[in-house]
Amino acid sequence: MNTQQQELVPLYWPDGWTEAQLVAESPFNCLMVEGTQSAAPMQEGLRIVTDAPSGVKLAEGVLPRVKTARNDSGAVEAGPTGKPWLEFNGWDIQLKRALEPGKAVWMTFDVSKGAASEDMYLRSVAECAAYGGRWVVKLDQQLADSLSRKDPGALKTWRKICDLSNLFKKKAEWRQWQPVAAVGVISTFAGDNEFLSQEFLKLALRRPLPLRILPAARAAELSWDGLQAIVVADDGPLPPSIAAKLKTFKGRVFLQSQKKWDDPYVMAEDVHLTFGREHDVIRPYNATAANVHYTQSLDAKRGVVHMVAFGQPSRDITLAVNKRWRAARLYTPDILDGRPIKVVPSRFGSEFALPHFRCWAAIELEA
Repeated sequence: MNTQQQELVPLYWPDGWTEAQLVAESPFNCLMVEGTQSAAPMQEGLRIVTDAPSGVKLAEGVLPRVKTARNDSGAVEAGPTGKPWLEFNGWDIQLKRALEPGKAVWMTFDVSKGAASEDMYLRSVAECAAYGGRWVVKLDQQLADSLSRKDPGALKTWRKICDLSNLFKKKAEWRQWQPVAAVGVISTFAGDNEFLSQEFLKLALRRPLPLRILPAARAAELSWDGLQAIVVADDGPLPPSIAAKLKTFKGRVFLQSQKKWDDPYVMAEDVHLTFGREHDVIRPYNATAANVHYTQSLDAKRGVVHMVAFGQPSRDITLAVNKRWRAARLYTPDILDGRPIKVVPSRFGSEFALPHFRCWAAIELEA
């Protein structure tokens, strides 16, 4: 992993902006400029780039939100197989990190495509960082102009963005921890296999059914330790190296060549329910429009569970993980120094009752 690129915290420099002092006092140490953008500050320790630096995978992401459909009159439409749905980047960041493990992943998207609120900015920072990537923070024009006028509300939002970005900068070890998963998925994730495999990944994580991504080119070389099921999402004959490793694998095997799934939703449901909920590694209760991401250190002595909430401030949520943890600390956009949270032992492992929070919460765990 390129440590130098992992330490970069990027910000799009608004065209013609002159707020060099705000940047100097922030955690942002890399400015991305476009075309004729001007007035970008030349400061010690600040890198200015026009494209992705070497060692960075720059990709177009989506604004993390609940996306709704509207009819011609502007009324919201909904249906059992239509919008609203969650748009999120976590699955894509995990995939890109697995396919190019030596690179940092930066996602680009514009908050002005939605209702640009403080929570939208904070959710965007947290959602990308929770999965080990970065959002290239891009201020909407109204916020940039308000900051230039030193508007108190705008300055408050800017400080919140900076403080949350700084927390993830300080917690750099979180990006190095590995997803806790009982199921591995093997695919090229490209070509004829792209749609089914990538949609399966997205829908499985929403269940939530955490997955360990095993790119087909390296799947036989990667560790399968701890996995209890393998999904081969690509159709056709298995590469000899994968076929040989599957013969010695002690867990459940799901083969697209036998199942012939054509609907990724059915695929995710089939794998989860056939494999069995008793093998879950994490269970959120009373969480609807929310995603969870559970990782731990290589020595399994520390871990973190991120919850990204896409709707209204979340209440009465309980998280359960399949391991007995000794201690835990809670982080939210409003609790950046961490606060002890009670660990309740259960038959499943450990449970945590989360207080009211907005956008994002993380529970840092100690064995």
